[in-house]
Amino acid sequence: MELVRYIFHGICHQEAGRALASANCAMPVCSRCAGLYVGFFLALPFFFVFARLGRRAKTGVFLVAAIVAAAAWGGDGLGNFAGLWETPNAVRFFTGVMLGLFLSPFVASLFGETVGGEIRTDSKPGWRTVGILFLAGALATAGNIYPATAYLVLESWAAAAGLVMLLAVVHAALALLVLRTRPAAAAGVAAITVPGQLVLLSSLRSVLGL
Repeated sequence: MELVRYIFHGICHQEAGRALASANCAMPVCSRCAGLYVGFFLALPFFFVFARLGRRAKTGVFLVAAIVAAAAWGGDGLGNFAGLWETPNAVRFFTGVMLGLFLSPFVASLFGETVGGEIRTDSKPGWRTVGILFLAGALATAGNIYPATAYLVLESWAAAAGLVMLLAVVHAALALLVLRTRPAAAAGVAAITVPGQLVLLSSLRSVLGL
């Protein structure tokens, strides 16, 4: 768990009161961030497989879902920040995981379109897939109502993996665009730059005393 804590050190405020916890364990990342990156962990591989098979997501369907999820995530965060209400951590996780799930097809398309492919707009997955992803997010959230220590540990590692996956996609896409290199070489660049970014952000937070 210390590695997970370090990975999120420069990404998340890591306030204990905002983290999901059991009697014996507290996650080293806030519930809202945990949900967001668990959502990427669950959905990004799925949409990469669809892109690899030449299947395409209905952009409009996922755009609507992503906008609703972003409004819920951002609105709840602003409400908490303004002191209008205090949201339970499990609900914060839920808004995060929904946003991660429904942003995943757009993140996948960022890399797919960069290498010359795309996530099409004329075939499945559509609303049925949105429903399946919503159910997956709801089930993941249900485990946080009375979480077991093992479940929180598993979620912590899933959140860390989701963050690394997201950064790897973004870094590889940038390498493809800027360096005009091949996908394999771009993946190699990401393998170096992603840990570098995490170390840099963590170091900056330590230096600034945040």
